[in-house]
Amino acid sequence: FGGILIYPFNGLAFIVLLIKIFTLIRNSKTESINRLVYIFVFFIATLLLIVQINSPQPDVICAILIIYSIIQFIELDARMPINNFLLLAGLVFLTITFKLSSLFLALLLLPVLVKSFSWKTFFSLVGIGVVIILPFHIRNYYLSGYLIYPFPALDLFDVDWKIPLRYVQIEKWKVETWARLPHVPFSEVLEKSISEWFPMWFSVKTSIQQAILVICALTPITLMVLIWKKKHKLLIVQSILLFNLLFWFYQAPNFRFALGFFFMSTAITVGLVLYLLSVEKLLRKAFVLEFVIILLLG
Repeated sequence: FGGILIYPFNGLAFIVLLIKIFTLIRNSKTESINRLVYIFVFFIATLLLIVQINSPQPDVICAILIIYSIIQFIELDARMPINNFLLLAGLVFLTITFKLSSLFLALLLLPVLVKSFSWKTFFSLVGIGVVIILPFHIRNYYLSGYLIYPFPALDLFDVDWKIPLRYVQIEKWKVETWARLPHVPFSEVLEKSISEWFPMWFSVKTSIQQAILVICALTPITLMVLIWKKKHKLLIVQSILLFNLLFWFYQAPNFRFALGFFFMSTAITVGLVLYLLSVEKLLRKAFVLEFVIILLLG
């Protein structure tokens, strides 16, 4: 369009997410602490995602799906139709196909499945998983000879077009080390301990990224306060977010690979603090003002 590439899918998904958040914030039935979490994630998502909305990379759509999935889980009620749970399952499986670092997002499905177990729900869940994830594995199989690439541990096939195991392992190392120190040869990064590469890794992050990392590092304290306040759903979500962020840090700690997890984890911690300070009314007014500004600028 006029020499400019436009990728509308991210924008459409982002609009759906904003409408979802706006509806929940304006809904009087939304729990106070949840509303504060949604307000803050609205702020941080519009601040950091909107500038990347036209990117062809999967980071933005993955972040949107993660945020939407978590909100869907928080608002899920046992009295709701099974379709609401299956929508959550579809969103989770789709997110994992975009980013393998989202793997532990699937833990969102366990509490609902255990609490309201039925064979119909179970087989429906399996069916959705097969329909969404199987094409992902088939594509990897025909392109590389592996179900997940580059993941040499899952080496099940011996076909003519299979990429040699040595090259797959090197590719995996390069992805991991590039996420730590992109301008250092991967062989040197592999030899560095976490105490050696972490300070260099942290120092090149932007001020906002560093602030988010510090807030996310406070997650154990957040978990204890959530236990104290008996906010069980947020406790489950924050625990799952912690698992995902630890997995991300161990595998490939590039900030953009885990945007959705960072935004939600930060929003829960900040939302909890604001809830304890009882400043909901002030933030609701600020949220309405920001929403109006976005509409005018859009």
